[in-house]
Amino acid sequence: KAVTLNYWPVQQWRTIYRNLMSEIIAKRYHQQGDLAKETLSIGAADWVMKGKENYYYATNGIEFLRNNLASKDVEKLYSLLDNKRPSTFESYLFAHNSVSKKTVIDFAGTSYLREHEYSKAIDWFKRSTEKTIINKNPFIDLLYDREEQLPAEKKFSSSKIAFAQEMQKLEKEATQPALAAISYYKLALGMYNMTYYGHTWELVQYYRSGSDGYAIPKDATAFQKEYYGAFKAQAYFEKAMNASTDKNFKARCLFMMAKCAQKQVHQPQYDEYLTNWDQYDVALKSYWPVFKKNKYFPQFVKEYSGTPFYKEA
Repeated sequence: KAVTLNYWPVQQWRTIYRNLMSEIIAKRYHQQGDLAKETLSIGAADWVMKGKENYYYATNGIEFLRNNLASKDVEKLYSLLDNKRPSTFESYLFAHNSVSKKTVIDFAGTSYLREHEYSKAIDWFKRSTEKTIINKNPFIDLLYDREEQLPAEKKFSSSKIAFAQEMQKLEKEATQPALAAISYYKLALGMYNMTYYGHTWELVQYYRSGSDGYAIPKDATAFQKEYYGAFKAQAYFEKAMNASTDKNFKARCLFMMAKCAQKQVHQPQYDEYLTNWDQYDVALKSYWPVFKKNKYFPQFVKEYSGTPFYKEA
């Protein structure tokens, strides 16, 4: 029975149970390397705070799932939720949680998409009820980064599964010498547009802050390194360049490699200098020349300055 004081519910017991789940049990699972049960413990803390009044419902468990679990962890979490003979404690977690089996199924395809496992991503997307429409072209070729929808895309429609299917098709076509260069280039565009700087970051993320980027977070996951560093896209632009004999096309590939490499130059962050603003200003002044002096530009000038693309760039 809820305890009230001056008509308001007393929250102390809820807070105690929330903290037990999120600050003690979840952290113990983290120490054991069990991200599946850590996720459910955080999700149970969300449920505790919901209560019958339904005036507050946290989504920390869902956010933890999306930000910390790789596909192997998601598979483990799904297997746990799909267990037909759970323990008493597991049954409690399953029934009192912000993270449901449906939530896990909906995210599983995205987790595989982040890892470029297109076949597995497609299998999970087919099982998912989440059918988000993306009104931007995931293979658009932009020299200047832009994440907003372009006027020409007002009627454009795509989806995560359609993107994964096209990437899978391109991987097969890239094995054919006649199609290799253009297929690698389009694959690279898809990979670049999946990054923080890309036109369709929504393929792999659920939220994008305007103040991130140009720095890979400390203790970044494998996905976050790729999301902020564009390493794989860079490698595939290079594959495209090496597969072509067209000098103008090669110039474009090299410029796109330079765009990717630019993201890997670490921009000084406020939290790295605490209150030492003078030191931060010195670091920032040192950063800009390195940022502008791209490692690929000397080759770009030397080998491709006579191409039409060089003038465009």
